Amino acid sequence: MEKKANKTKVALINTPLLEGVAHHPLFPPLGLAYLAAVLEQNDFEVKVMDCPVCEIDHEKLKADLASFEPTLIGVGSMTPTIESALKSARVAKEACPDAKVVIGGPHATFMDRETLAEEPATGLPVPNDESRPRAPKVSSKCSARFQAGCQRGPFLRIRA
Repeated sequence: MEKKANKTKVALINTPLLEGVAHHPLFPPLGLAYLAAVLEQNDFEVKVMDCPVCEIDHEKLKADLASFEPTLIGVGSMTPTIESALKSARVAKEACPDAKVVIGGPHATFMDRETLAEEPATGLPVPNDESRPRAPKVSSKCSARFQAGCQRGPFLRIRA
């Protein structure tokens, strides 16, 4: 695929594993892959960084992000990886201070206020009412089907 200079760059991160933290076997980050596919179909340049599989630590992650220079950075989080996800968000803002940092996944969804209070680099939560949780639009060019899917679940949190 040919790269265009005018494409918006998005980095999606499956966070590094921390020493001494229990973790599950390595599985492909399917949620990030789905997001990457939709973004690529809508003319974004996407880089999925599967840190556990590629043995990338936070220092290398910071260097890779600085080199790629994304304008949007998505960080996945599950409860066992939340410490690493929060550290990844901090590293992302250090590497790319002008980028928006998005944290998503099960932990950030159900513990949104606590997650955002713990790490200011993740910004403010998406407005959310209990009867109809929503995620923000990534782009006006995204398909209606993808947008409808976003309305069904609060899986993204955006830095203001």
